[in-house]
Amino acid sequence: MPSLHWEEFDHDPYPLYARLRESFPVAWDEPMDSWLISRYDDVRAALADPRLSLDAYTWQLEPVLGRTLLQMGGREHTAYRKVSTAAFNGRALGQWWQSVAAISQELIDAFHGRLEVDLVAEFCQQVPVRAMAAALGLPGSDVPDLQRWYRCAAEHLGNFRDDPQIMQAGRTAGRELFEYLDPHIAQRRRHPGPDLLSTLCTARVDGAPISDTTIKGYAGMLLAAGSETTSHALAILLTNLLEHPDQLAAVRTEPGLIPQAWAEAVRRNPAVQLVIRQATEDLVIADQRIPAGAAVALSIASANRDPARFTDPDRFDIYRTDAHTDRAFTAAATHFAFGAGRHFCLGAQLSLTQAQAAIPLLLNALPNPALADKSSP
Repeated sequence: MPSLHWEEFDHDPYPLYARLRESFPVAWDEPMDSWLISRYDDVRAALADPRLSLDAYTWQLEPVLGRTLLQMGGREHTAYRKVSTAAFNGRALGQWWQSVAAISQELIDAFHGRLEVDLVAEFCQQVPVRAMAAALGLPGSDVPDLQRWYRCAAEHLGNFRDDPQIMQAGRTAGRELFEYLDPHIAQRRRHPGPDLLSTLCTARVDGAPISDTTIKGYAGMLLAAGSETTSHALAILLTNLLEHPDQLAAVRTEPGLIPQAWAEAVRRNPAVQLVIRQATEDLVIADQRIPAGAAVALSIASANRDPARFTDPDRFDIYRTDAHTDRAFTAAATHFAFGAGRHFCLGAQLSLTQAQAAIPLLLNALPNPALADKSSP
């Protein structure tokens, strides 16, 4: 059976996902030392199963960012999640929109007069991290360092081959990020402002202030999740639109289609392809017994292309009727790009807001965009 350690997964994982769904829906991936789940219904059930814990983040992320919201459960998770909920809903989204629009326009202005632009490096990878840095109240001049740190953290999280260099780089990045944040947190403790870092520094959970260590991990998680995944999603959306000129024209004419396009892009090509859970007791998934303590890898990308759930799932179609776009950015979403249930990504609506603010400005500035000729130097 296919293993996630195969290099083919790095180049084009989707044919292998199809093989897994068809022949090995619940399979022991020996090189990865985990059970691999690939079908839609099984992944959905597993994401909601309390017997599959988040303990895997103890070795995936804690060595870099310490214990974060991702590892919390029950009342603790509810309390800490509530701290940041206001920053991702309601009036705050309007402020995000304005910030993203201003950042996007500044980047777009630099394209003037150029025939070719690397939209991934010069736009998609810039907008989210600059917006998140601004929200946290961190200097824009520090963005290159922030990018380097959160990319190392993201690579550590996805280091399924246990590459020792990636492990060491992640731990070094986490230490450097924490040292960088120390004076910023101290300053916010003394003189809080309107930024998100100040919100964390002044918040109280169960009557006590949040520790500096927790705040640093929280900020690191926001940078990694809010910047890395959104930059990938922006690039994925633009690529899909450029490969489908009719749908690109529709989105250009009617920006109100952006939520549909964004939902379809992250369904077809989710930025996070796999999440790990750990069995707290013996359980059965699709007639396969999984022992307590085993790691369980849930293939979000495979589930999102399961033909048992989505018609012609490999096709990019912003008019898809089986994806329920009206709830694509809530915990009731049909796709798993933002997770599911009570651990559904806090930033789902934020990511949509960024797309709605940035994409129309970019398309207005590029009247006839096309993918670069791959044969050119």
